[in-house]
Amino acid sequence: HAAQLKRLGTNSAVGTVMLIVLSLGAFNLLSSWYASRVVAVLPFEPPALLQAITHRNLPGDDAAHASHVFVFALASTVFRAVVRRAFGTEPPASAAQVPQWAQPQQ
Repeated sequence: HAAQLKRLGTNSAVGTVMLIVLSLGAFNLLSSWYASRVVAVLPFEPPALLQAITHRNLPGDDAAHASHVFVFALASTVFRAVVRRAFGTEPPASAAQVPQWAQPQQ
């Protein structure tokens, strides 16, 4: 069981680095395509804390307009889970249920 957790740590690090590189590349590409363009219109006015993300780099004052940054943030949270599952870097269910302090020491 300890060997499996150690191997998982290595796979997790590789998966994390891959996600960072893919995310930065995708974000830069989308930034060049959709700079200062409205990509979505929200059916509500977001709270003030979220307006910094939803209205980032957009002209005008309509808070219901959303930029590519907001859409990318939402999509990346979904894709992160999918990519982790596809590359096998998701921790096993049994390891997720055991608290860190309760794991056996080597």
